[in-house]
Amino acid sequence: VLNRYMSTPLISTLPPPPPPMVSVPVLATPPFITTGSTRDCIRLRGLPYTAAIEDILEFMGEHTIDIKPHGVHMVLNQQ
Repeated sequence: VLNRYMSTPLISTLPPPPPPMVSVPVLATPPFITTGSTRDCIRLRGLPYTAAIEDILEFMGEHTIDIKPHGVHMVLNQQ
């Protein structure tokens, strides 16, 4: 027995329309923090086994002015 509802699906098989695009204001970049409370880290991988702190400072070149005294730490294991 067929009824008239069997010719059309009861549940829509089309995907729902995408939500309307809402414009989000672009946030300005925050000002440079100079309070000294931030900590930055650069991970150097693949260094030779003979690399020392002096070699890293030489590699960093002009950027060593931003490195504080005792700011280079050598991690010799996977921890």
